[in-house]
Amino acid sequence: MFKVFSFFIFLSFCSTSWAAGFTHVYFENNIHHFGFVYESQGEIHCTFQFQNTGNRTLKIEKIEPDCGCTMAIPSKTIILKGDTASLHVVFQPAGRKGTFTKNVYFYSNAMQEKITLKLTGQIIPAYTVMTDSILTPQKLPLKVPKKKKHGKR
Repeated sequence: MFKVFSFFIFLSFCSTSWAAGFTHVYFENNIHHFGFVYESQGEIHCTFQFQNTGNRTLKIEKIEPDCGCTMAIPSKTIILKGDTASLHVVFQPAGRKGTFTKNVYFYSNAMQEKITLKLTGQIIPAYTVMTDSILTPQKLPLKVPKKKKHGKR
C-alpha cells in the first residue's frame, strides 16, 4: 500500500514540475466579429490582447494568416511572464463580398503551440448589379388610360 501511495506522489510531483517548465498564453478573445463591412471603406483593423500566464518567457515563433488579404503584427515577440501584449490584425475586403471567416495562426513556445484566432463578418460590395430588376414593357408598372369616347354635346 505504501508503494502505491508513493508512486502516486511521485507522479503528481513529476506532472507538476513538467507543467511548470512550460509557458501559457491567454487571449481575452480569440474571435473578432466585424459585423457589416463596406468593401469601399478599405482595410479594417482589430486587436487581440493576450498575456503570458506561464512561469517562463513566451516567444512568438510565427504568425501565419490563412490568406494574403490578412496581415498580423505583434506588439512584441518576447513576452516576459505576467506581461501582456497585443496582436494587431489588418484585413483588406477589396474584391470580396458576402460572409467571410479568416484565420490567423499564432505559434509560440507555449504548451498550446498553435492558437487559431478568427475574423468574421459580412462584406457589402461597392456596387451591386441587379439583373432581375430590369424593366421590360410588359413589366412596366404603369396603367395606360383608356380612351374616352366623345359623346354628343
